[in-house]
Parts: sequence; structure tokens; C-alpha cells
Amino acid sequence: MAKTRSRASVVRVNGRAVPLNIRRSQRAKRLLLRVSLEGNAVELVLPRWVAVREGLRFAASKSGWIERQLAALAPPIRLAHGVGLPLLGVRHRIVHRPDRPPRVEHRVPAAMDEPALMVGGPAEEAPGRLASWLHERARMELARVAADKARLIGRKPPPVTVRDPKTRWGSCSPAGRLSFSWRLVMAPRMVIDYVVAHEVAHLVELNHGKRFWALVDRLTRHADSAREWLRTEGMGLYRFG
Repeated sequence: MAKTRSRASVVRVNGRAVPLNIRRSQRAKRLLLRVSLEGNAVELVLPRWVAVREGLRFAASKSGWIERQLAALAPPIRLAHGVGLPLLGVRHRIVHRPDRPPRVEHRVPAAMDEPALMVGGPAEEAPGRLASWLHERARMELARVAADKARLIGRKPPPVTVRDPKTRWGSCSPAGRLSFSWRLVMAPRMVIDYVVAHEVAHLVELNHGKRFWALVDRLTRHADSAREWLRTEGMGLYRFG
């Protein structure tokens, strides 16, 4: 693992001084900014050849982006009756029906303007029941896409798990096991397509070299649009739950 060095600073965002953690990475290929999920700090990753002064100018130039990311994190959105929740990029309304069996039903009732996720059973159990349903739906969708893409490169369907990581959307272990954020089930299908393609490509190339990116481009045509969506909209997925 490449060694990194860190230092602290601040970046001004709409008059507010936000802590800026500066980390120099030997592996980074470009300047990167990340906002903590708690919204209380920003991380600036510097490639080895970029001066700290240049990195600070870059962070200052992105104050508008940082502000939008911070705004997307708060307030949190509970999985409660009446809330609008994206499922595969399509807004669904959560409907709690205590008189219905204790399960989640994906419905598009004729009397409603939008699809619904109907949650039956006691009110206190509804958020947990819906969260479990979303995790399983995410696992099934991600495993299906991963199997399809693995076949394109002559590989068997890889094992897939879903978790709730705080710093990445997906990962591939040296043993070929794929892990993804369950929150991807809320993103548009083209985003899922790209993130899965990225991790399946690691089954062949455990790096981010030219051959890796060429393979990603073979596996998906959504790389640019999906990365842009994740950059501008991805943090908003962490509001739910």
C-alpha cells in the first residue's frame, strides 16, 4: 500500500470555514475532493507532483461544488410514510399500511401519480422492513448485472455482497469477491451499470492502468455520464435511512 502524508487546513464555503484535510498520495493521478458523510470536513487528495498551494487554489475554486455536496447531506430522510424514495432512479412514494401483511410490495396503483413501495405491518417495524427489502433488492440487481458483465469477459458470476461503506461505491477483493453499497439501488440503472463494470474489470486488472480503463469501456457505455451523476448527485443517497 502506498504511503500517504496528511495535514490540516480550511476552505471557505459561503463564508463558512470548513476543515480541509490534505492528504498526499503516491497513487493518486489527479486532484480529488471528498466531503465527509457527516458534512463536517473535506478531504483534498494531492498527487505527488502537485504543490499544496496549487491544491488549496483548486479546493477554493470548487467551493460551489462543496456547498452543494454539504447541502445534499442534510437533513437526513427517514424511511417513513409519505416520503419520496428513488428506486433505480425513479421516485417512489413510501406507503405504510398497518392492515396489510408484514412485507414490502412494489406497486404502481392506477389511483396514484407515481409508483409506490407499500409496507405492511406495525408502524415501528416499517423502516427496518423497508431497509431490509432495499438491501436485498440491491443485492439481486447488482449480482444480476455483475453476472452479465462477467460472462462478457469469460468469467463465472462473482460472489456479490452489499454493505454500507462510507468512502466507496464498490470494491473487488483479490479473491474476486465484489462488494457494493446498497444505496446504489436508488441510483439510475446507468450508474449501476458503470459501477459494476468498474468492479468486474478488476477481476482481470487489479489496478487503474490503461488496460483497466479500456476494459471498463468495453463493459459499459455509461462511464462518463455515470461518473458525473455520482459526482453531483451521489452524496444525496446518504441522506436516506
